[in-house]
Amino acid sequence: MDVLSMLGNGVRAITITGQKIISEKRNNDTCDVELCLSLKVLYDDNQPKYKSETIGEYILKWLEYKRKKLKPTSFDRLDTTVTHQIIPILGDVCVNELTTADIEDMIRFLKEEGYSYSTVKKAYEAIRSCMRYAVSQSIVDKNPADQAELSVKDFEINNKVKFWTDAEMDIFQKEALKIENGNYKYRFGNCFVLLMSTGIRVGEAIALQWSDIDFDKRQMNICKNIATVRNRSSDIPRKYIDVEQSTKTRNGNRKIPLNDVAIAALNNLQSVSGNNNRLFDTTYRSLDRMFKIILKNCNLPRTGMHTLRHSFASKLFRLGVDVKIISDILGHSDISITYDTYVHVTQEQRKEAVESLCEK
Repeated sequence: MDVLSMLGNGVRAITITGQKIISEKRNNDTCDVELCLSLKVLYDDNQPKYKSETIGEYILKWLEYKRKKLKPTSFDRLDTTVTHQIIPILGDVCVNELTTADIEDMIRFLKEEGYSYSTVKKAYEAIRSCMRYAVSQSIVDKNPADQAELSVKDFEINNKVKFWTDAEMDIFQKEALKIENGNYKYRFGNCFVLLMSTGIRVGEAIALQWSDIDFDKRQMNICKNIATVRNRSSDIPRKYIDVEQSTKTRNGNRKIPLNDVAIAALNNLQSVSGNNNRLFDTTYRSLDRMFKIILKNCNLPRTGMHTLRHSFASKLFRLGVDVKIISDILGHSDISITYDTYVHVTQEQRKEAVESLCEK
């Protein structure tokens, strides 16, 4: 406790954490200045400098703060970034000693280790947000990440997402809808056909209810998403659980037009789902296992279910659909995401357009 007291003969004393400064009162101004300076010296010397608080320790506290503000899926991604990209590199650095050079060293190291621009950007944004929080808590005076340089030009970007040709899509669809002994060989084969003909995300499909389907208007309402996240509750023994949440972005809430293939898939699914409110009474992992079995049985290369979405989008590009319309259907938050993701398709279109001019 700080104690300011008047002693005999006009002398003041300040006691801070057991130390005493005595200043003779020559006049009020001089005495006050001397006492304030003494107070500042002792106060600064006795304040915790966070020497023992490292980035590794502090960022875990910040994670708990962010946990209350983020969706489970977003928090899982942030947790992974902190655990695998930030703590191994900056974990031993003291919070109040972190510099812009340290952060740029982290960026350089991750780049040299072969991480993508997207992954490195997530790490940079995480440490920047963490240090912004430290500034707001008066732990540091300024954010060293604000001056760090991260340029997309420094990375070799491979935006070539995996998608199927029309022939591969036909091969997959025929296998997915195969009938054996009067029943579908794959219980949710029509689910994959629906994904491939609408471009919706797997999590959005699993969250669909029959009330989201308007057969008269031939459209589908996308307003929610089911995601598999790490189980952080001790009440449930499973390592991962499925949770329903809002769509990935604000633009994720959208109406999807349904073509004849999608309508047929939905009609077929009604016979499978029975009285269930949801179209697919299953989980992401179960669908993924079935998807890989279908790939194997029709001799297509192993890939992820997101290929269905990419194949749908790439086909729209090849058909000449405007990129803004494609972006709206996919539910991207910004049209630039659509451009960046499918840049190879648009480049191929430009190449074909120029070559067609030469042929005339």
